Amino acid sequence: MYLSHTFHSRESLCLAHNWLTRLGFHARQSASGPPRIIVVDDPYRLDAARLLIDAAEHSEAAGFHSLNDQTVPVYPEAADGRSHEDLLRPHAPHHEVLGWHPIP
Repeated sequence: MYLSHTFHSRESLCLAHNWLTRLGFHARQSASGPPRIIVVDDPYRLDAARLLIDAAEHSEAAGFHSLNDQTVPVYPEAADGRSHEDLLRPHAPHHEVLGWHPIP
């Protein structure tokens, strides 16, 4: 089976092609026309190829926020009045133990 995808830029196409070939996919770029990639592989591997292609598309800076563009999150006060800094300070270790056992 094959998967075909048209990219919005050549840069994201090259990035996706690089990732796919590193992971053993048989991917080829179209020589002319819009930036397009064709992946020929087993049907059960095409979902993984689609995820890599989507990741390459979303890693482009044009129109998408990168992690560095995100604002610093504002943390609300805890219900008991502790601030964010209080919650991040080391605390005494807990002595409870959580466990599980299989059901017979």
